[in-house]
Amino acid sequence: MVTKIDKTVDEDTWDQILEQVIVSSSVRPSDLEDIGERFGIYKAMQQFGPLNVWELAGCTGISEITTMAWLAGQLARDAVTYEVNTGRYSLWTHWPPLR
Repeated sequence: MVTKIDKTVDEDTWDQILEQVIVSSSVRPSDLEDIGERFGIYKAMQQFGPLNVWELAGCTGISEITTMAWLAGQLARDAVTYEVNTGRYSLWTHWPPLR
């Protein structure tokens, strides 16, 4: 199914759409990858190194809640690491994964 997204929606609406996609039970790993690419999440993580949720949200312009949901999905598929002592997330050194 192809969905056309209206790019004229306000920032809060974008966050609501992203959050619904990320927490959906039918979300595929490739959907999370697409979001990471389109919204510059991977680029920010590569450029700035380990980041906490608030720093990553600030770098990308995505809300903290949406960023947390995306990171949870990435942790579940082992695409990012989480350092308990610092509260920061990093990409694995082998990222991007082979498709």
